[in-house]
Amino acid sequence: MRFWKVQAIGNDFPLIRLEDADTAELPALAIAMADRRYTFAIRHLERTVAVSIDGARVATVLGKASYVPADVPHTASGELFDTEIVPGHRGSALTTGSTHTILWMEELPLSPAFEMESEALENDLRFPLRTSVIWTRQDDEDAISIRIWERGVGETLGCGSGSTAAAADLMRRRGRGGRIEVRNRGGSVSVSAESWDAPLTIEGTAETVYSGLF
Repeated sequence: MRFWKVQAIGNDFPLIRLEDADTAELPALAIAMADRRYTFAIRHLERTVAVSIDGARVATVLGKASYVPADVPHTASGELFDTEIVPGHRGSALTTGSTHTILWMEELPLSPAFEMESEALENDLRFPLRTSVIWTRQDDEDAISIRIWERGVGETLGCGSGSTAAAADLMRRRGRGGRIEVRNRGGSVSVSAESWDAPLTIEGTAETVYSGLF
C-alpha cells in the first residue's frame, strides 16, 4: 500500500488513497501504523481523496465553529463562552470538528503546570468525550500564540482544528471576522472568516516528509 508521510506545523500524518484500503480494515491498519518501534508512531491515519503536498500553501474551509453544548459536547446548561472555565482561567468551549477548550492567558504556561492543568481539564467530567486544551495568548490585534494539549495524545507542536478554534474564539470576543495569524510551536497558520459567525478557512503549508510502501 502506497503512503505519504506529511506534516504541517509539526502535525504529521501518513496519507493513503481511499481506494487502496478496505474501509473495514482501517482500524487495524491505523493500529499497525502506530507502532513506534516498527513503523511511524502516528497519532492518526488520514483517509483522503485529494491532497496538495508540494510545499505550496493550502487553504481548507472547516465550516462554522459551534458553542452549542450538545455539539461541543459538554454538560453545562448553556454556552461556555468567555467565562471562568476553571478557577483563575477564563475561556470558552467550542467545536471546530472536535472538542476544544480555549484558555486565554497573559503568558503561555510552562511545564510542569502546563501538563498537570491540561490533563486535569481534558478529563473534566463536564466533557463526556474529553477535550483538547488550547492555551492562548493574544500577541497583537490579529495574531495569537498557542500551546496545545490534544485529548488522548498530550502536547503537540501544531493543531489545525485547535488553531481554528482559538481564532474563532478571538473573532467572537471582538465581534468581527478577519484574518488571524495563529502561532503554533511547530509553525504558523492563518485563519479567516467574513464575520465571527461565518465559515472559517485555515491556510498553511504542508510538505512531504517521505513516502513509501506499507
